[in-house]
Amino acid sequence: MRSCWKRSRCMYVSTVRDMVHARIFALPTPATEEERVLLLQALERQGCTHAQLLARCWKEAGGDEGFTAHCRSAVEAYLASPARHQSKREAERFLSRLKAWEKTAGGGTRKRAWANALLELFAGQESLTIKGKVSADPCVEYLSKLAGR
Repeated sequence: MRSCWKRSRCMYVSTVRDMVHARIFALPTPATEEERVLLLQALERQGCTHAQLLARCWKEAGGDEGFTAHCRSAVEAYLASPARHQSKREAERFLSRLKAWEKTAGGGTRKRAWANALLELFAGQESLTIKGKVSADPCVEYLSKLAGR
C-alpha cells in the first residue's frame, strides 16, 4: 500500500513539474544574462526534461558553442548509458530529445555543423545490440540525415 502512495506522489510531482516547465517555455525569455543563467541553474537542479526549454536556455546562456557543448555532453551520457543496449526505448527517448534540440540548432549550415559535431561522438558506436540482435541506432540515422551524409 505504501509503495503505491509513493508512486502516485512521484507521478503527481513529475506531472506538475512538467506542466510548470511547459508554461515557462511559453513565456518570453528572461531579459538579462544573469536571469537566464539563474533560470538554467534552476531547471538543471529540478531535473528538467523539457528538451526545447533546455535547448533555448543553453543557447541563450552560452550561444551556439554552449548549446553544442551541452548537446555533446548529453550524447556522451547517452552513449555511456547501459540502458541504451537493453531496449530500443532509450534510443527512441533520446531521439525525441534530438528532434527537439534540432529546432534550436539553427538553419542550414549551422544545423549541419551541429549534426556533424554530434555524429563524431558516435564513431564506432553506430549500432545497438539488444538481446543479441544488432540494429542501427535511430539517433545516428537521424543525425546522418541532418548532416547530409
